[in-house]
Amino acid sequence: MGAPTAVITLEELIALGITKFVSLGATGGLQTTMRIGDIVVCDRAIRDEGTFHNYLPSAKCSQASPTLTAKLLAATRSNGIPAHTETSWTTDAPYRETLEELTNTVPKTWPLA
Repeated sequence: MGAPTAVITLEELIALGITKFVSLGATGGLQTTMRIGDIVVCDRAIRDEGTFHNYLPSAKCSQASPTLTAKLLAATRSNGIPAHTETSWTTDAPYRETLEELTNTVPKTWPLA
């Protein structure tokens, strides 16, 4: 599970000739304005794990393709499915997070429960 497993799978698909992919999944949320079942299209990810650093220069966030983000939002909304654009937080240790880390990692503009 997590980023290392996703990378192994993607590396194998790339070796087979795959050049584009979309990641879909389920996750927990920190936004008090969202409910279970809401659709989220991530436009960036806070990088709090080690895998990213093997593929991109180190940075606080990784940005999604603005073109792809817009297309995904348009596709969901044109089918009557409401969707949010939000930031995700990637971590290798989701059960080891502390309130202090949460407070220091997520943007101050996020309304946390």
